[in-house]
Amino acid sequence: MRDNNTDRTMIFLVDMPSSLSGKYDILITIKINPIGERIVFDLTKKYFFHSMRALNLMLTEWKMTLSPDDEIYMDLALEEARAAQAAGEVPVGAVLVRGKEILARDHNRPLALCDPCAHAEILTIRAAAHHLGNYRLSGATLYVTLEPCAMCCGAIIQARIARLVFGARDTKSGAVVSLYQLLGDGRLNHQVIVAEGVKREMCAEIMSGFFREKRLASLAFL
Repeated sequence: MRDNNTDRTMIFLVDMPSSLSGKYDILITIKINPIGERIVFDLTKKYFFHSMRALNLMLTEWKMTLSPDDEIYMDLALEEARAAQAAGEVPVGAVLVRGKEILARDHNRPLALCDPCAHAEILTIRAAAHHLGNYRLSGATLYVTLEPCAMCCGAIIQARIARLVFGARDTKSGAVVSLYQLLGDGRLNHQVIVAEGVKREMCAEIMSGFFREKRLASLAFL
């Protein structure tokens, strides 16, 4: 346990299994009092850092590692996912935030745009870059209802996004923790702090419900 200042950080290293090859599993709580406001994070949540560089970044920039607004922004991402579902798209939503400013938000639209790259993350990153007039989005946090795929992880790295928060894992194409760990790959020139599981159940249910309805609709035609 490390406790430098009870008003700032308390970090609990729980498990560092060698089988994960440099993937550090950390159970963490942070108490922040930058402007007289005390925020206490739940000790039951796990945050994953896939390299010592990412862990050190968290320690040096602790104020942006965890946010009391994570659930608020994930609720906005869920709103976007519901909009995608209503349009017949795979229900994934994304919101990009820097500080307290929402830079952009969007949802999956490959069908509507006839664009295989029109994932929620890509559209949100593009809109934010246009809004700022800069393709680098340093210091920003991306909230996504579903674990990003390899394409979207590439865009996250190219945009130099600092932090990713996602809801549910994608065991079939997720490239953050499920199939690959691209955002923590030390061979690349940028690593991203990752937190998962925010609104996990709601994010997973909207996906499973969408595909359940698709299957039922297909059976109706048999």
